Amino acid sequence: CKTNSSYCYSCIATYGWTGYYCYNPCPDTYYFSNNGSNCTKCNLTCITCTDFLVCSACTLNGTNMAYLLGTLCYKNCPDGYFGDTNYGLGPNTCKACDTYCATCTANPTPCLSCKNNTFLYNQTCVSTCPNGTVAIIALGKCLDCSTSCVDLTVNMHFEDALNEVLFIDMVFTNPLNFTAFDMTTFQTVDIANTNMADFTLTYSQLTSSSYRIT
Repeated sequence: CKTNSSYCYSCIATYGWTGYYCYNPCPDTYYFSNNGSNCTKCNLTCITCTDFLVCSACTLNGTNMAYLLGTLCYKNCPDGYFGDTNYGLGPNTCKACDTYCATCTANPTPCLSCKNNTFLYNQTCVSTCPNGTVAIIALGKCLDCSTSCVDLTVNMHFEDALNEVLFIDMVFTNPLNFTAFDMTTFQTVDIANTNMADFTLTYSQLTSSSYRIT
């Protein structure tokens, strides 16, 4: 020590030095480094750590509040997990959402979005949408048919007497946005005919509420 009996410039074995003091163990938010001779500050989201990015507990509150998952502290838990504070008592941890939830909040359920080819319905994930609803693949949700569906009339006819081109005209009760129209909505049928190896489908818009498959 120099100038003051309490100010240390190095420490005896098993003690770590920081801020002119020697510690064993290092104080909270510090860890032994440099072969145990120093106490070095953990990253801002850690309360305790064994290395700068190897945390064992995370900051409980304030601007650096975080949640432990493995040995890392996250300010926002990754998808598939939610932040749990143990009723504000800590420790703060990331816990897994329900099996089929892609994202959730506060608890394993309710779900905010779904995975594994399931659809969000009443804040849970279902493999098949219930009666009265329709699965919207692009949204990953079951939506009420009364607000999400339109009636469809289909008229099939050939272009000419040679029966070379089949027209399938679809007329909806309401106009649709053709540029955003999900063609995967239609069921496809395999045609067991070797003479139709080059059979292809094209889509065209006839009016604001009708489309043609050829």
